Amino acid sequence: MLLRLWRILSSRNVAIILLVAVTAMLLFGSLLPNPNFMSKEEVERLKLEKPIVYFLADRFNTQSIAKGYIFGFVGIFLVISTAACSIDRLIEHRRLKRMPLEGIPLEDFDFTVKVKDVDKFINHLKNSLRLRRWSIRESRRDDRIIIGAEKGIAGFWGSILFHVILITVLLGLVIYYFVGFYGTILFTEGQTKILTEENLEKIYRRPILGVRLPRLELTLDHFYSVYWKDTEPVDYTAKFYIKDIEKGKTWEQIIKINEPFRYKGLDFLMVLYGFSPNFVIYNKEGRKIFDAYVALSVVEGREDSFDVPKEGLTFRCIFFPDFRADERGYYSATPLPRNPVFLVNILKHGRSLYKGLIALGEEKDVGEYRVRLNDVRYWITLNLVKETGIGFFFWSSLLGLVGLLIRFLDPDRKVFFVYENGTLSVLSHSKHFEGILKEQTEEMVKELMKKGG
Repeated sequence: MLLRLWRILSSRNVAIILLVAVTAMLLFGSLLPNPNFMSKEEVERLKLEKPIVYFLADRFNTQSIAKGYIFGFVGIFLVISTAACSIDRLIEHRRLKRMPLEGIPLEDFDFTVKVKDVDKFINHLKNSLRLRRWSIRESRRDDRIIIGAEKGIAGFWGSILFHVILITVLLGLVIYYFVGFYGTILFTEGQTKILTEENLEKIYRRPILGVRLPRLELTLDHFYSVYWKDTEPVDYTAKFYIKDIEKGKTWEQIIKINEPFRYKGLDFLMVLYGFSPNFVIYNKEGRKIFDAYVALSVVEGREDSFDVPKEGLTFRCIFFPDFRADERGYYSATPLPRNPVFLVNILKHGRSLYKGLIALGEEKDVGEYRVRLNDVRYWITLNLVKETGIGFFFWSSLLGLVGLLIRFLDPDRKVFFVYENGTLSVLSHSKHFEGILKEQTEEMVKELMKKGG
């Protein structure tokens, strides 16, 4: 039972099958739509029109699979399997080293030659092999002489180094999968938030031991977007004021796209931005019933919506940052909010109350309500990522590749010369390029025969 388990763990085929299965899962996930990159309307439409596809997409998209604990458990098995495989190789290597040459099954020789002066030939052979840096073992019993020549010791230990590094990297990845953290937090300009789990927008990966965040107070002071000729994005910059609550230290921090800010092992990456309109709603008595900034995904003409549940209201919005209207219809001249106007469809319990334009500072009578677009600000999303040891993984992987290179440059090669009854039989074996080794061995024997033998 234990021997069978050991064979399974040390089998490369099991590890390969497992990797193929994971690859197949990722391939399947890549064919599914990813709800994380869809608007709310698109997600709702997918739920209604293709509920089975949504069910699969929500759970088995590549992002969910890659961040799921299944990869961690696969990593655990690969660590055990790779370690078992390495131990098995070491045991086998030591067993072959200690095995007498007479105990090695030698058959199906490459070629045979007749030798007249065996002692002279054997001396020439051993000297020639030593000059070529072959490791030699010799066995003499009665009239039978066996010489075993071996190369690839450096390659063998290079392979072991590769496996050790692979185990280290896999173990590190397992640790990462169980302690790594990945979440998001959303800010509207002027908004202040304490960095706590409750204030996070979403947690994609939760460490097993729980979320531990530095005690910070973050205020998004301003967001800047720079465009070349008002069309092509050049730079996105967010200016924060950050306070370390425990140390009482406050500083200004600039965060840019592709330039993350790191604090106490946690990376802050700016990934998304949009517009937050501040709609103010009054009832027929003139009392304010809604006044909030709402982060909408309305960049590049996309439609988004938000609800006011207490009143049964839904605002469906399309945003024109730099509004223009002509014979082509409504459009935005630039992506910058120079003349912000919303095209809204305001519904109550599914019935449209108002459909039309509302500009910044403008008020509209909407059924029994009065609606004002009071302000428009930017919002941004920060990804919070803790990937312990990623730099270590990189350098370890590089060292592992060195070991693999040594393995290929110095592959396992063995040549056996068996002399018996005046005949020399030669058998060659190589991990790679065996045909070349056979040719080289035959040429060497022919040269030695010319010298005498």
